[in-house]
Amino acid sequence: MNITMEILVEWLAEYRLLQLYRGKSGRGLLGARLLYPGISAFDPHYVYVGIEDDLTHISGLVSRNDCHLEEVAVICCNYRPKKMPDEKHWPNLYAVGEEVDFGLFFNAVEDCFTKFYNWIQKMQHKITNQEPIQALVDESEGILGYPFALIDLTESTIAASRRGSANDPMWAGIQKGHMDNLLLEYDSIQNEQIIEARGVVQRYSTVSQRNLLTTAVWVNGKAVGFASLHQLYPGKEEFSSCARELLRIFTELIVQRMELDEFYGISKGLLFESLFKDLLEGRIKNEEIEERTEFIGWKTVDRYQMLLIEANGKTLKSVVLRQMINTLEQLIPGCKCVCYKKAVAVLLEEPGWECCCEERFPRLLEWLRTEKLQCAVGNPFFCLSDVKESYEKLLDIFQYGRQDRGDKIFYYESEYYFSVIIGRIADCQKIENLLHPCIFRMQQVFREKPDYLDTLRAYLECERSMTGTADRLYLHKNTVIYRIKRLENELDLDLSDSELRAQLLFSFRILDYLKNQPKGD
Repeated sequence: MNITMEILVEWLAEYRLLQLYRGKSGRGLLGARLLYPGISAFDPHYVYVGIEDDLTHISGLVSRNDCHLEEVAVICCNYRPKKMPDEKHWPNLYAVGEEVDFGLFFNAVEDCFTKFYNWIQKMQHKITNQEPIQALVDESEGILGYPFALIDLTESTIAASRRGSANDPMWAGIQKGHMDNLLLEYDSIQNEQIIEARGVVQRYSTVSQRNLLTTAVWVNGKAVGFASLHQLYPGKEEFSSCARELLRIFTELIVQRMELDEFYGISKGLLFESLFKDLLEGRIKNEEIEERTEFIGWKTVDRYQMLLIEANGKTLKSVVLRQMINTLEQLIPGCKCVCYKKAVAVLLEEPGWECCCEERFPRLLEWLRTEKLQCAVGNPFFCLSDVKESYEKLLDIFQYGRQDRGDKIFYYESEYYFSVIIGRIADCQKIENLLHPCIFRMQQVFREKPDYLDTLRAYLECERSMTGTADRLYLHKNTVIYRIKRLENELDLDLSDSELRAQLLFSFRILDYLKNQPKGD
């Protein structure tokens, strides 16, 4: 973790360094060395400082094919070139923009290295002692040069500079400990963009009305938060290359500190989200579940139930999902929520699933209807290791439920129980092979009378009640009696056999499943 020329140029701003020639991207620098006539070897980990006469020697070295100087950085004092070097393989060449005392300038360069490495040393000491992240931020105020904020995935503040941006609504939220989701919803900077960038990027914030320098914070391959520098005042002033380098280096130091905390333990919100998402993805063993729930103080219970809330399959911005979570926590006291993919997953503990959600949470129904959201409601389960299975069932419930009726607000697993089971079976084998043989015979014998198939199904679902079947199909009772007797006689069926009735009902469910499959599947 070394100083770069971008940092050095800005820290030596009073000397107005000008880059005359750009070679290859330089490496991190360990210190400064004198450039003198006769030097034959260059280490790209050092910056070489000399005067105009020394460049004649470099020019001779550049013309040799065996001397590679493209990654070397050279600063020349009191140099006024008539034209830029046009030879290939020149080093990164900088000139001091005014007449200076060479000795004083060289000492100034060395002071920059001392300042940087003293900062790194203090930071490493704090990291080793596992001091709070806020202590690292406080130590870096004078180095970063701009207000800094570290935010977790729940939009909660982990640490921030003591001084802030002027007239900045976003910074006001950072100082309070949590940013306003309503403001973030309409901001030009979204969390997904920061994560996808995989590096330091400058973006203009329509909420802050200024440029921000942002980067995602990655710990062990997982994005756990966001680091940002804020311009002091509104406007479109851009950040320097130095600021970009310092944010990159400081973020690396922050990651080192975070890696010392088990399970990336920065805030309760982050700890819980990390655990919930691992449960949804099935990436956690039973013994680890117990350890991690105990670590964050999550008291497990005997029964759970999951809800999944979506906007009819549409992708929502993360800030919208966060706002949904805030509302859900008010509507369903004690629930645990997490943004996952394009939905909000909700976990209920000790739920009263003997009654439907409309009865238990009438305000939830009203909110879902107003916001044009839909909710899949799972059956109870008894262990957190079953969260993934319950989540996958909820996805299936949305699929089958929307095929059945796309305008519903609540879709219950109990309503689509057979569809879920048949779908799982269909993933493993050809589902048509499970149809009862008499279904095929019925389709052949009564090819021109499809109403007979509907009559048989209604008869079975109405518990063999002739009156109930007639009412459901709007038929005369005698018509139902005639059709059922004809079915029994021509297909040799004994509908008093409970096992046969169960098999036929299951076959009708398979026919429903096949009917809703896209053509070609």
